[in-house]
Amino acid sequence: MPSFQSFTNPGATNSRPFIKDLCPRPESSLLKMMNANVYAVDTKNQVALEEKTRLTNDTLELNTHLKVSLHFVIFLNDIQLIEIASLQEQMQLRKTI
Repeated sequence: MPSFQSFTNPGATNSRPFIKDLCPRPESSLLKMMNANVYAVDTKNQVALEEKTRLTNDTLELNTHLKVSLHFVIFLNDIQLIEIASLQEQMQLRKTI
């Protein structure tokens, strides 16, 4: 069994033992805690990245739908203009008859 003297700080003025020497904590547990923290941060970053990706894809899909809708409105407007022109032409033909 180690003597009390082997647990003391040789440069200290008192002979109190170091806490870490009396209750040693393996360094690997600190590394495990740090790795767990890094993993937690990586998980948060991954979730945030997936959310941004989903939002970006949703935005692109909405943009595509908006473009299709706009083209359809333009198409309907063109048909309406053709119909108006046709009605005007019919009215002029009726006047000449």
